[in-house]
Amino acid sequence: MLTQPKVVFLQEKIMELQQALFFDLCSSVLKLPTSVINALHVDDLGQVWFFINRPLQNINEFEHEFRARLDFYKKGKSFYLHLTGKACIVSDPEEINSIIGLDDTYKRQANGRVILVKLKTNKINYFPLRTPLASVKEERPKVHLQPSAFIKTLQYIVKDIIPVFQSH
Repeated sequence: MLTQPKVVFLQEKIMELQQALFFDLCSSVLKLPTSVINALHVDDLGQVWFFINRPLQNINEFEHEFRARLDFYKKGKSFYLHLTGKACIVSDPEEINSIIGLDDTYKRQANGRVILVKLKTNKINYFPLRTPLASVKEERPKVHLQPSAFIKTLQYIVKDIIPVFQSH
């Protein structure tokens, strides 16, 4: 069970990142496809609500409860999140309408071409990204050749080295 400060932290971080990769971790033959999701809502229990596209198969052929993972990442942010837990497909219209905290437009969409899924998190991994201390610029030694030395080097290349390669 998540404590209230952890739930608030989770809500803030997920809403800051918004998008995640959804992975169905069940071992059945028919699995929901890996997809990019947008987090709609994180409730007071730490459950993450999101939509996935409705698959071509009948939704009743899929397991309604299965293990899943969400990988949240956004370019330019100083952290990322990995959540694992038990995902549940919410397909009953009465159950969808009784959800507290979910916007009415989302409730209408859940009965159409998308499926509403909630993830009850069991494991939360928060990864802060390291910032580089300082960018080290590699300096190459500068070679200063006198004009006459440079010309002699070019003459040597043209006269002695190039004919060797042309003869092969």
